[in-house]
Amino acid sequence: VRLLVIPPAALCVSFVTACAAAVPLARWTPLSPDVPPAMVSVLLAFSLDYSLFMLTRFMENKSQGFDIEENVRVLISHTGHTIVVSGLLIAIAFFGAVALPEENLRSAGEVLGITVVACMLINVTLTPALLLLLGSRLTSQ
Repeated sequence: VRLLVIPPAALCVSFVTACAAAVPLARWTPLSPDVPPAMVSVLLAFSLDYSLFMLTRFMENKSQGFDIEENVRVLISHTGHTIVVSGLLIAIAFFGAVALPEENLRSAGEVLGITVVACMLINVTLTPALLLLLGSRLTSQ
């Protein structure tokens, strides 16, 4: 149960990262009023999904007797790979909206693509780092 402090932390960092990356874009292209709520929805969905996926695999590996370092190494190499492939495919689909003639859809695709990349990067880096730092304290009985 204590491991569940990690997904909100990853969510907050992903939100700040996605917003910081999207601000320069907002200076060059007009954003539809629908973009920020869509950004938050995508952010919530992907960040929590990726975090919980990492934590589920972490607990599965822990139940098989892996120590924290080995567990995180396996987690990054297997689960991290899956998250990166998933995030890149979805980001490519969102960035594909750049080819659309409608300005609102184009800017939404760009911002949502940035959001997915931010979620992917934060969850592949921050979650394992927090597990290395706090894993033994968060999983002890």
